[in-house]
Amino acid sequence: MLLAFTCSVAMDALLSGGVGVALPNLMGTFGVSFDEVSWVSTFYLMAAAVITPLSHWLAELFGRRNYFIGSTALFLLASLGCALSPSFSILLVCRALQGAGAAAFRARAMLAITTEMPATYLIEALVLFTMGLSVAGGVGVAGGGWLGEFVTWRLIFLMPVPLGILGLGSLLLGLEPKDDHRPLPHVDWRGFLLLANGLIALQWLLSRGEREEWFLSPHLTLLAACSAILLPWFLWWQLQPKNPHPLLNLRLLRDRNLLSGLGLALLLGLFINGGLFVLPQFLRAVGAHDGWATGKLLLVDVFGQWCALMLATVLAGRISPRILLGVGALCFSTAMACLCGRWTSGIPDEALYLPLFLRGASLGFFIIPLGAWCVRSLPREHIGEGRALYYFSRHLGGSLGVALLTLLADRRESFHSAHLGQAIQNWSGSLGGLRSLLWRETQTLAYQDVFVALFGFGILALLLILAWKPKN
Repeated sequence: MLLAFTCSVAMDALLSGGVGVALPNLMGTFGVSFDEVSWVSTFYLMAAAVITPLSHWLAELFGRRNYFIGSTALFLLASLGCALSPSFSILLVCRALQGAGAAAFRARAMLAITTEMPATYLIEALVLFTMGLSVAGGVGVAGGGWLGEFVTWRLIFLMPVPLGILGLGSLLLGLEPKDDHRPLPHVDWRGFLLLANGLIALQWLLSRGEREEWFLSPHLTLLAACSAILLPWFLWWQLQPKNPHPLLNLRLLRDRNLLSGLGLALLLGLFINGGLFVLPQFLRAVGAHDGWATGKLLLVDVFGQWCALMLATVLAGRISPRILLGVGALCFSTAMACLCGRWTSGIPDEALYLPLFLRGASLGFFIIPLGAWCVRSLPREHIGEGRALYYFSRHLGGSLGVALLTLLADRRESFHSAHLGQAIQNWSGSLGGLRSLLWRETQTLAYQDVFVALFGFGILALLLILAWKPKN
C-alpha cells in the first residue's frame, strides 16, 4: 500500500518540478507569452482544485482501489498527450486532465496512510513517504532541466511513466478489491457546477485581464459578473439545510483548527507553486542560466525541503505544530527578504544558496504539521471531508497565486519599463544594447517586486500562526 501511494504522489512531485524549469522551452516552441505559459501550471492546479471535492464521492462510488487505478491511468495517458501535443491548446487540455487525475493522489493517499497504517509503523511510513516525494522533486527539477536543454521538453512529461507503472502494479497486487455492491452515494451536482464555473470564470479573468484591459472587454466583464454571482451562490447553497450532502462540507469550518488551517493552506499553495513558477523564469530569462544550470541550482531548494520534511516528520508528535509552522513561515519570509536584497541581473549562484535552502525548508516545515493539524480535532467520519477541504484550498491557492504573481510581474514590468525609458533618454550607445539593458533591468525590478509581495504573504502566514489558538 505504501509503495503504491508513494509512487502515485511522486508522479505529481516529479512533473511539477520538471515542468516549472521547462516553461521557457514551451514559450519558444509554441510562441506564447509569459502570461500565457503560466496557464500550463494554472490549468493543472485549477482542474485539481475542482475535482478534489469529488474525490471522496468518487472513491465511495468506484471503491478506493479502482479510483486510484483509474486516476493513475488518467494521469499517465494525459502525460503521453502532453508529450505528443501538436499545439498549445491541446497541451492545456492534457494538463487539465492530468490535474483531474492528480486530485486523488495527495488527499486519498495521506488519508489512507494515516488511518490504516498500524500506529507503531506510522512515523516510519511517513518518513519513507516524504523521502520519496523529496527525491522525486529533485529528480524532476534536475531531470527536467537536462531534458529541456539537451534533448526535448516533451520527454519531461514521460518521466512519471516508470513510477506510474510501478504504482499501478502495486495497486493491483497490494490492495484487495472491496465489495462493489454499495449504495450509490449522493453528490451535490448543483454545487459542483456552481463552483467549477465560478472558479473557471475567475481564473480566466485574472489570466487575461491585463492583456485585454479588464472591464473594457465585454467578455471579461461577463466573466467577472459570473464569478461574482456563482461563487457566493455556491457558498450559500453549501450551508442550506435542504442540502444534506454538500460538495464541500463548510459546516466543518466551525472547527477552528480547520478554519485557521485552510487559510494557511491557501498561502501554502501560493508558496509552493508560486516559487516553482517564478524562480525558474527569472533564472532562465535574466540570470543567463540554461535549463540544466537552473535545475542544478534548484536542487538546493529541494535539499532544504528534504531536510525540513525529515525533521518535521520526526518532531510532529513531540512539539506543538504551531512551532513547526512558525519556523516555516519565518524561513519563507527570510528567504524572500534575502532575494529582495540580493536580486540583481548579475547575481552569482552562491548568493542564491541560502534563500533557496530556506524557501525549501519552509515548505517542509509546513506540509506535514499543517495537513495533520487541520483534521486533528474532526470526528473520524469527517476526516475525509476535512482532507478534501485542505487539498482544495492548497490547489486553489496555487492556481490563483500563480495567476496573481504573473499579473503582478506584468504590471510591474510595464511600470519599470516606462520609468527607466524616461531615465535613459540621453543614452549614447547602440540601440540594440539599450533594448537589451532596458529589458534586463525591467525584468529584474519586476521580479524583485514579486519577491516583496511574497515576503508580505510570508509575514501574513506568520501573523495567522501567532493568532491561531489551536483546539485540543
